[in-house]
Amino acid sequence: MVLPQRLRWSEAERACAKSGGRLASITDEYENTFVFNLAKKANLTTPTVWLGRLVRLARTGAYEWHDGAIGRQADGFRGEPPSGTELCLTMWLDFDRPEGSWNEWDCGYASGYSALC
Repeated sequence: MVLPQRLRWSEAERACAKSGGRLASITDEYENTFVFNLAKKANLTTPTVWLGRLVRLARTGAYEWHDGAIGRQADGFRGEPPSGTELCLTMWLDFDRPEGSWNEWDCGYASGYSALC
């Protein structure tokens, strides 16, 4: 589900929960392509959308999604590895980046982004 309105990450997560879902977690390239195409078809006014959040596991240093999903999640960074311990993620729909690339972003970004549940 696409939420077209501009929301902060926490607002987007609450809006997804009201519909019985969570912000999107992506565990492989097929899901990444599906989510990217879904967002592009929505003709959003923002070139970036919120995804879920990655959490670095202290014991192993690996990342898992906020909903517990595990996959090859770091692939979405396209050569720019994550740097934090809890990352609110965005997916670029435009700009001069490979399609479907991710970026870590300030969870409280005041201008907000559209979101994918």
